[in-house]
Order: sequence, then structure tokens, then C-alpha cells
Amino acid sequence: MAEQNHLITLNLTLKLPFKTPKLAETVNKATAPENIEAPSTITLSSQVVDKQLIITVKAENNIRDFITTLDDYLEKIDLSLKTVAVLE
Repeated sequence: MAEQNHLITLNLTLKLPFKTPKLAETVNKATAPENIEAPSTITLSSQVVDKQLIITVKAENNIRDFITTLDDYLEKIDLSLKTVAVLE
């Protein structure tokens, strides 16, 4: 019997609304290192469109890295928003 490779591809696009385009851009810049520091099994990108931060996460065959990366990214967004709130 031929061996079957079971590949899993996970794709997620988050569209996060913000009050202003400037705030969306600030959070995007603050979280930019997440795009660079992602594991090699993850493709991660972000962009600002109007008042939305759009994050795309793709993983090949690694659910754990996918969940961990997404969790880290959301934590950085939360921290960025808390920092902005303190500075206002």
C-alpha cells in the first residue's frame, strides 16, 4: 500500500478595526517584528487598509506553531494598544 502524506495547510486572515488609520498604522509598526521573527513553518504578513489592520497567517503542517504565533501576535497587539492608551 502506498504511503500517504497528510499535509495540513492553515490559513487565517484577521481584519481588526481601529478608530483611526493612524492607530492601525501605529499598531502595525509596533508588531512588525512578529512578521520577521515567525518560525520558518509560518508565513505572516500584515497591512493597513483604511482603519483596519489586516493580518494573514499561513502554516504548513504545523498547528502548534500556527497557534503559538497567532497568540504571540495578538498579545503584541494588546500590549501596543495599552501602550498607546497610556501615552494619550
